Amino acid sequence: MRSVETTYAWFLASWAKRLSWKEVAEVFHTRWDSVVRSVKMAVTWGLEHRDLSGISAIDTDEICWRKQGEKFVTQVYQLDAGARRLLWIGRDRTAKTFRDFFDWFGSERCQMNMATNSPITNSQNPCRFLLCFFAYVPASIRLFKSHLPNLQ
Repeated sequence: MRSVETTYAWFLASWAKRLSWKEVAEVFHTRWDSVVRSVKMAVTWGLEHRDLSGISAIDTDEICWRKQGEKFVTQVYQLDAGARRLLWIGRDRTAKTFRDFFDWFGSERCQMNMATNSPITNSQNPCRFLLCFFAYVPASIRLFKSHLPNLQ
């Protein structure tokens, strides 16, 4: 991509955060697929340059995106002080989905960053998440037990 084209793509991608992609195309007299390519370029760059270090607190949520047939996505967020962002989206709301997140995030990163925090989840079935969490971050089990009274 030439410099002018790259600059224009960044310009379109920044407007696509504020307006629908169709509106961006109409306002700037360009084609809708040009806006799509611009957004894809920006997302790809962001994914390649994001910093995943220092994440110590995560939250999960399961969102129903289609009521007929009950289709869900699982979202994982960073919840550290001063840093709240969406980290990952996975298809369905199964234990496999949570394992896919932890595989993507990496066992070493889990051990280094999350062992000092209790997990948080808005899951319909928190056991699904907690079993995966403790499998990847076994050091957090002691901390989690200390927050539950009369756990034996």
